Amino acid sequence: MSEYLRNLDKERERTTAADAK
Repeated sequence: MSEYLRNLDKERERTTAADAK
């Protein structure tokens, strides 16, 4: 479960960066 949350957070950060750009 921890891995899932960690992956989700990483994906969310990547999405945010793309949106910011």
